[in-house]
Amino acid sequence: MNWKDTSSFSLGDKVRTPTTFTLIVSGLRVVVTRHIHAEPDEWLLHCEPWFHGVVVSKGSADEAKAVALEAVRKKLQETLAALTPNVAIKPRRQASA
Repeated sequence: MNWKDTSSFSLGDKVRTPTTFTLIVSGLRVVVTRHIHAEPDEWLLHCEPWFHGVVVSKGSADEAKAVALEAVRKKLQETLAALTPNVAIKPRRQASA
């Protein structure tokens, strides 16, 4: 996966430790970030329409990205299952002329 560091920093920030990573796959945007209002060790997941600041990890950035992808995959599978009919659709008969 090709995660991009999309962190933003204040001008006075000398350390510049990455705090936000973004992955875009087929138009789906997955963001793992540390937020100023969250606990310092918490990584949050944002992915519309399912996740809005959900804590996914208190570990490393790589761990947070892996957990985030698993959560998004699960939601995608649930969505596909909801869109998949349980009953096979019978083909329509053509009207006779």
